[in-house]
Amino acid sequence: MNFVHPFHKNFNMVLNIMLGIKKSVDATLEIPMYRATDKEYKIRCKYEIAPYRTESSDKVKACSFYDYSPQIFADIRKLCGVTKSHYSDSLGPEQIMGFMFNANFATLAELFSQGKSGSFFYFT
Repeated sequence: MNFVHPFHKNFNMVLNIMLGIKKSVDATLEIPMYRATDKEYKIRCKYEIAPYRTESSDKVKACSFYDYSPQIFADIRKLCGVTKSHYSDSLGPEQIMGFMFNANFATLAELFSQGKSGSFFYFT
């Protein structure tokens, strides 16, 4: 397990993921529970996140963040008693910025899969 810090090679990507999640959660509606239709499962929202410089050139590129079935996941969080603000605060960029000022990077970790997929996970 590796801890993510401002000089970590994937720090920019992690920060953009956090910004995307925050934008997505803030965009969901606080509506009473209703029976979801097939349409809600097919919704995909795209957000353009903070631009960054690519390694291969000096071109500036925006990061695209896709949110699939946002209202479905908002309803799941609501069923589990997780408020928008609590969820957003636990993952959001304010969290990592606070850790930077306190020099506590042990709270955001990166874990690589041992399987063939080579997938990796970030968790707080």
